[in-house]
Amino acid sequence: MTAGGSGNSALTVSTTSATLAGIYSVTVTGTSGSLSHSVVVSLQVFDFSISNSGAITVVQGGSGSTTINVTLLGGSSMSVSLSCIGGLPSGASCSFLPPSGSPTFTSLLTVAASSSTLSGTYTIVVDGSDGGLGHTTQITLTVLPPSIMSGGRGFFQE
Repeated sequence: MTAGGSGNSALTVSTTSATLAGIYSVTVTGTSGSLSHSVVVSLQVFDFSISNSGAITVVQGGSGSTTINVTLLGGSSMSVSLSCIGGLPSGASCSFLPPSGSPTFTSLLTVAASSSTLSGTYTIVVDGSDGGLGHTTQITLTVLPPSIMSGGRGFFQE
């Protein structure tokens, strides 16, 4: 670059899981020969936690719910999307209301079991992700045969 010229550059900052959430000041210095210029930029590190309010018990052909809590730990809040990433038995599905939000927020997780879902106890893994950072919580799902509940179909929460 010639004297009096200008240019652009991109700064990429990577953090690790050990980086605490918060706002950091970073000094960026550009040097060319004996010339040096600095600028202070603000780096915001976002973090959140995810938890649940308890186990879900459903009857085959029924559904049950629990609350998912997404809590801001630090930084400027970003949108977090929720999904079931493991542990759902065959014939079961999960849905969230709302499916995403900006921490701190709660979402209602509903698990529906079809009549063909095998009875048993399962561990569902729920992921909260902002596209880069992700955290999980585990929920115990118990699926019971209809004969356990009088009247056949139904749901309840432990």
